[in-house]
Amino acid sequence: MVSLSGGIQVADECISEFVALRMKRAHRYMILKVNDDKTSIVLEHVGSRESTFEQFKEQLPKDGGRYVSISFPNISFYYCLHTILYHHFLDMVSSSLSTLLLMEESNQRLC
Repeated sequence: MVSLSGGIQVADECISEFVALRMKRAHRYMILKVNDDKTSIVLEHVGSRESTFEQFKEQLPKDGGRYVSISFPNISFYYCLHTILYHHFLDMVSSSLSTLLLMEESNQRLC
């Protein structure tokens, strides 16, 4: 586990899967969350390379905030196909204020 200065830890599995997503393009997306006791960030779901954006949306829960990293193909101005990696913090309305603050602080350190 890697510890962030705010006291929350990132599971080794999250780091290895993020490296696989970023460097090897092994997955289409990954969803991370803060565990129930709010001490670490854990991997919730990894989408296969063949996954679509609709499948990604179906995997998102309706409650609680999540970190998501998405790798999607894009066509540039010169019609070149390349992949863009997005990393976002999704803020759900039903999250408690303490959880949202913890996730926002951790998100700044993850990126």
